[in-house]
Amino acid sequence: MKHNKLIGTLILAASSLLLAACGNSQASSTNKTLNITIPGRAMTTDPDKTLDTNSDLIQNQLYEGLYAKSATGKIIPGVATKIVKPTNNGKTYTFTLRKDAKWSNGDTVTAQDFVLSLRRHLDPKTKSQNTDSLKSIKNYEGVYSGKMATSKLGVKAISKYKLQIELSQRSSWFDYLLTEIYPLSTNAIAKYGSKYGTSSDKTVSNGAYKLADWNVSKDSWSYSKNKQYWDAKDTKISKIDARVVSDPNTAQNLFKSDEVQETQVSGQFVKEDAKLKSLHITPQNRLNYLMFNAKNKTLNNPNLARAVSNALDRSAITDKVLQDGSVAAQSEIIKDQYQDPRTGKDYYGNHKLQTYDLAKAKKYWNTFKKETGKSTLTMELLTDDTDSDKKAGQYIQGQLEKYLPGIKISITSIPHAQHVSRDFSGKFEMNLTGYSTEYPDPTDMMNLATKGNTINFTQWTDNKYEALMAKANNLGKYTDKERANYIQQADERLMAIQGTIPLYQPATANLLSTKIGGIHYGMLNAVQYKYAYWK
Repeated sequence: MKHNKLIGTLILAASSLLLAACGNSQASSTNKTLNITIPGRAMTTDPDKTLDTNSDLIQNQLYEGLYAKSATGKIIPGVATKIVKPTNNGKTYTFTLRKDAKWSNGDTVTAQDFVLSLRRHLDPKTKSQNTDSLKSIKNYEGVYSGKMATSKLGVKAISKYKLQIELSQRSSWFDYLLTEIYPLSTNAIAKYGSKYGTSSDKTVSNGAYKLADWNVSKDSWSYSKNKQYWDAKDTKISKIDARVVSDPNTAQNLFKSDEVQETQVSGQFVKEDAKLKSLHITPQNRLNYLMFNAKNKTLNNPNLARAVSNALDRSAITDKVLQDGSVAAQSEIIKDQYQDPRTGKDYYGNHKLQTYDLAKAKKYWNTFKKETGKSTLTMELLTDDTDSDKKAGQYIQGQLEKYLPGIKISITSIPHAQHVSRDFSGKFEMNLTGYSTEYPDPTDMMNLATKGNTINFTQWTDNKYEALMAKANNLGKYTDKERANYIQQADERLMAIQGTIPLYQPATANLLSTKIGGIHYGMLNAVQYKYAYWK
């Protein structure tokens, strides 16, 4: 018996040591810093003023909306206690907020914080330039134009923890927008005013992480676990260090040396890394396209746009130039964005409206020269300074100069934040730019070419397209199948007159360490590090 008792004691002691070791391992994993890269600097952490994708990447870690997304992209409750069913024919949403939702400064997240954020976003004084996704909210047009007071916007705090949003018409995708309508700390806005979001010490978060050591000119910063976050217990990684890396060679070297555990690569490096388990290629919910400055009478010419469009082989861009999983554009509607209710199939693949036809390109080019009396044309092509955008720009330059005699292209490649600023100021001639959709309906992308849209940088317009899009946007009057007819007609019209020149749907090629779990990539699912963990 003594012998058995001694064995039992030894086993118990060994078990205790093993459990302690496991506990220490888990603790060390939680405290271990995750190192990541981001393609460029961010412009702001103020959701009401965000224009660029890099700012979005940061804000995804800092804020939580009424709804959130699971690790795999499913819509789940965020600050709201549940997913609500709208009333009033789909136009009224009433939310009860979590009483344990806190700001990083310890303040309670209230319904008024959401009211403040939405009213401020659409207040003309804020000068928000990315507002069109909120058009379905009641009195949007009146408030954003300044004709109505912000208090007339269809949002109100019924009580401290009860919020109501009214729409002007039902919206099939409003749940997606509710994951991106973030609250703003009423106290922080009162304290910092227009300076809010210009640095980490002027940013207050209600999401899984807080920001440290960041301002608009910084190339590195940190995220630290927000202990005030209502679900902080499930945030496994306490600290994340981020740095700006735009060069894919540098990114790959940092990853291979384990200096970073997540990064992005492009071009030849995607090919080199193809067999690695750490490579994840994901098509983006984004369309990259060319546009001309419509304020320039010479460039605002359909035949010039048609000539350029037909001179570009989109499959060559994706398969030979980019080589990163990007998808050749067929029209204004990207792959896997829109299931056609008339057929039950993806719209993409059944409506190829973009062609590579050099004979047509030369025909339209000659017509343009006759119309304008010009035998030569010199244009600046504006692009991001990323590896992929620079390569795409070089391809465009080579094709146009080779097959459209008399055309001369100079390329200007600048950081994304600067590019976005030039987009909105209209300081470009030919522009390689892009837009990421916020919900799974083609009107989000197609509205970019409508009059008054803030992303329609030079306010190109076509009356027939406007009329078709007005019908496509009218969910209250038309069925889904009727809308599909108008969407197709609008798509065909836009491509016929080349209001924009769709080129490709970019893909993101991420290298993610096999030591990290919990991160999933998806078209409408931005990376959320709150789900990440060390294996």
